[in-house]
Amino acid sequence: MSNFGKAAVAAAFVVCLSGSMAWADGEAADGAPPAAAPTVKWTFGTRVWYSTGTSEFNLYGAPGVRVSALHYNDTSAISGEAFTRLDATQGFFIKAVAGYGGVQDGTLIDEDFPPAVSPYSKTTSEIPDGTIDFASIDLGYNVVDEDSLRLGIFAGLGYWHEHFEAYGCRQIGSNPAICGFVPLPATANVISEDNKYRSIRLGVTGDGHLTDDFSWTFDAAYLITDHDNLDVHHFTFGPLPASGD
Repeated sequence: MSNFGKAAVAAAFVVCLSGSMAWADGEAADGAPPAAAPTVKWTFGTRVWYSTGTSEFNLYGAPGVRVSALHYNDTSAISGEAFTRLDATQGFFIKAVAGYGGVQDGTLIDEDFPPAVSPYSKTTSEIPDGTIDFASIDLGYNVVDEDSLRLGIFAGLGYWHEHFEAYGCRQIGSNPAICGFVPLPATANVISEDNKYRSIRLGVTGDGHLTDDFSWTFDAAYLITDHDNLDVHHFTFGPLPASGD
């Protein structure tokens, strides 16, 4: 079976704690000329995020014959993240981020189609828990580097891993034989989903100061992504490994 998916994620920034250090070529002694401007600046810190996302996957038994479709809707998570950035006065920089989070809730809609399953079936299950972990590292260059504004371009590598566990099963379609006459309780683990995305990142980044105490930052990237998936239907198909891009 092949498995093709699409995902959309929206995230809201919650908390940020950060610091910075700088290294200069020399250090001034009392009465000596000022030290040279710092040649390297290191920024580091931690963040906490709330995020919500949607993933959709189609499962095919043969080319063009769709067997099932899985919709992981409104999967919300809280994640902790560490980040760092190293800047040189020549304009080059390296930045990296790594994080881990726990899925708080979500809903799985599982569709099964004729002729594999007849009549059409549509069930709903709850996603009470799961995990996400992620990391990226980028090498870039600042095309604008001023005291109040930096704009840069970068290329790098990214990794994203998500794992969902769906429980319970209730028919909301037209097939009473599947979780219709006898719905499965919320304690029954019906589907496990594991997705790994490895990406090449090409993007732009920027940051600046609004005041002495407040700053802003953004990243935007185009991803070329390889995807590995393991879907386990515990009561029907069993393990279904797949890959895509």
